[in-house]
Amino acid sequence: MTDMSLNLRPFHENDGSELSDLYQRVWGTRLDDAYWHWKYIAPPFKTIANVVTEPDGKIVAFTGVWVRRVRVKGEVHSSYQVVDVMADPKYRGGVAFGWIMDIMRDLVITQKKMVYGFTNEVSHVVFRKIFKKYLLIDVNRPLIALVLNPGKLIKVPEGLRAAAGLVTENIVNARMAFVSSKGILVERTDTVPDDIEQLWDAVKDDYPFRLIASPDYLRWRFQGSQDQYQIWVAKKNNRLAGYLVTSLKKKNDKIKGYLVDWVFPLETPHIFRVLLKQALHWFLQKDTNVVEALLINDKDPVLKELKSFFFIKGRRCKNFLLGCADPAGYQIENISTQDLFIGRGDSDFSTSYFS
Repeated sequence: MTDMSLNLRPFHENDGSELSDLYQRVWGTRLDDAYWHWKYIAPPFKTIANVVTEPDGKIVAFTGVWVRRVRVKGEVHSSYQVVDVMADPKYRGGVAFGWIMDIMRDLVITQKKMVYGFTNEVSHVVFRKIFKKYLLIDVNRPLIALVLNPGKLIKVPEGLRAAAGLVTENIVNARMAFVSSKGILVERTDTVPDDIEQLWDAVKDDYPFRLIASPDYLRWRFQGSQDQYQIWVAKKNNRLAGYLVTSLKKKNDKIKGYLVDWVFPLETPHIFRVLLKQALHWFLQKDTNVVEALLINDKDPVLKELKSFFFIKGRRCKNFLLGCADPAGYQIENISTQDLFIGRGDSDFSTSYFS
């Protein structure tokens, strides 16, 4: 099979099975076919997805982009999040992968879109090489974790394993005992609160560079996917004061928890502490081994709060921002990593490369 016999076309709704086959060849695990429908057909925003196929229809490369609205210092613009880039091992470095990169080049260089994403180590090297001139931000985002049961993560006798878990649980419980509610009521729900837009409007100045999470987006992301999420809402005086989204996944014999998304007024970090306390109680009840969160950078406002609960820094995830202007011609100037809030809400996606 030669590269010249390949074909580039848009992703179709019935491509799920073939795309799952490609994913398995590239990453060694298989995703449910319905996952691709949720990710590229069902979103309440525009998606750009393309496949490269052999003459018999076999998919050998794929790229997927989400077109998201982002608030940049008070103004709303478009951003393009690269969420999937993959090619069959036998086609890497050839025409198939070149076509995928051409799509990225068109967005960044020709259309001058703002493009960002998380990448694994291999893909990050490729993106840096091709788009070095257009790289606005290139950052290692910290992955921070709390080990709730160290005994299950190391090979030790059963008695020591249980003892290690008990010691850690007692330490975490002792820390949580110092967090009082101060009039904040936390409830766990499976649905996105109806008054979420009012909360976002109240805190928008706290997050100068961040994706806009509309109620439709949050419902699609946390209620419409195959994964199960827990939505913890904090209320004060019967008004929504903040939220925290968590998830729980089992891999082999280990149970891993994720802090996926959170919003609260930065001037009142105690709201986050109360939310975190309730979530950690729940994780302990579920015999969770470790809880992870992917932060924006080392200046993320929740880093101090997580450290106070004995979270420690672990590995890091590559993150990049490309381009120079959005469709309206707004020049993105003086962006620092501490402004880069556009990736929050994807902890359970991004850390999968490193878990």
